Amino acid sequence: MERNLRPDVVLMDIAMPVLNGIQATRQILTANPEAKVIILSAHGDDEYVEYAAKIGAVGFLKKQSAAEILTKVIHKVLKCRRFFSPAMAKITLRSSSL
Repeated sequence: MERNLRPDVVLMDIAMPVLNGIQATRQILTANPEAKVIILSAHGDDEYVEYAAKIGAVGFLKKQSAAEILTKVIHKVLKCRRFFSPAMAKITLRSSSL
């Protein structure tokens, strides 16, 4: 990541060729803690959602649903809210109560 860039919102895929999205999210948030990272993924596995939330992602959407609600989600996270699709919100709530 270009160190001079300070994005407000980052849309991140988990499956990338060199650095996976979880590792990239960690690096981005270390360099720019104010950034809001929203994960877009074809994977909705519990472990991905839980780990994304633990490392600081503020949103997680399955790619199949993203086009319909992405603009709304970006606006929500810019207002300091988190957004996980309803099924994924259950996963994050379950993992935070353990």
